[in-house]
Amino acid sequence: FELVDGFLQHDPDHVGLLVQRGWLYKERGDLPNAYKDFAHAAEFGNAWAQTMAGKYLFNGWGGVAVDRDKGLSLLRLAADQGEPNARLSVVQALQAMGRNDEAAREQARYAASAAPPAPRSALESLLDLLTPPRAAALLVILIALLLGLRWWRKRR
Repeated sequence: FELVDGFLQHDPDHVGLLVQRGWLYKERGDLPNAYKDFAHAAEFGNAWAQTMAGKYLFNGWGGVAVDRDKGLSLLRLAADQGEPNARLSVVQALQAMGRNDEAAREQARYAASAAPPAPRSALESLLDLLTPPRAAALLVILIALLLGLRWWRKRR
């Protein structure tokens, strides 16, 4: 904790460190300070921080004043970035507010966006694996094998 806190003294807007310190505060049971760090990181668009800040606001965790609309708004921002925990939380929040039809629509929308991609041919899958660095490494291996085979034949 002290190390993360020390770095944040020098760079108070470092999103990754804010999220980390927020989590450490949460683990220590210091929910008000955890919320402050999550809310600050959420301002920079971090989806996980938006999820956590949204939950704090929606549920009133750590003495944070309940603001269900603002909490739901943050959860939706994170969910729209693909944060799975936020997607579940949006549905749960809507259900808690008695907005079951809207919850069902959101759940269907999230499920549709998480659908598996269309099947690909074996060649397309192989080409995805052959990034330029991998192709270069494969070429080096093939050349080494050919040179080794040539050397082996000469020695026989």
